[in-house]
Amino acid sequence: MAGQGTPVVSTDGGGVVSDPAEVAANRVAQQVTHQIYYHHMLDAAREVLKPLRELHRPLDRPISWGNTQTERVCHHCLGPVKWPCLTARLVYSSEELS
Repeated sequence: MAGQGTPVVSTDGGGVVSDPAEVAANRVAQQVTHQIYYHHMLDAAREVLKPLRELHRPLDRPISWGNTQTERVCHHCLGPVKWPCLTARLVYSSEELS
């Protein structure tokens, strides 16, 4: 765990961030003036998962043209992939999926 004022983000020398989780932890650490506790690290983890959650979200689409019935599928996976897809099961809590 980095100390106060110590940047958490490291690069590969070319300016490319080596770990997106470090970026998220740094964002949270900048808002905290004391030692980082569990809920702050959880905030960091959620920040990392945001792009995946934006891609893999539920979509209600018509079962067929002219049909008013819908089926819930993954917005990103589409096709025959019902909601929740395998990725969604990893990035959403069980409460969010129920």
